[in-house]
Amino acid sequence: MGLWSQRMKKVFTSENGSIGNIPEIPDDLKAIYRTAWEVKKRTLVKMAAGRGGYVDQS
Repeated sequence: MGLWSQRMKKVFTSENGSIGNIPEIPDDLKAIYRTAWEVKKRTLVKMAAGRGGYVDQS
C-alpha cells in the first residue's frame, strides 16, 4: 500500500502504537489493527473467556 515511511513511523510512535487518529490509513485497516484500549471491554472479556479453556491450571 506504500504507507510506510520515516514520517509515518514518527506519527505511529507519537500515537503510542495506535493508528486510529492517522488520516492516511484506510478505515478498513483501522478496524483490524486496534490496540486493546480501542476494543470494547465486553469484546475483550468474551475473547478472554474463549481462551480460558486452553489455560493450563496445573
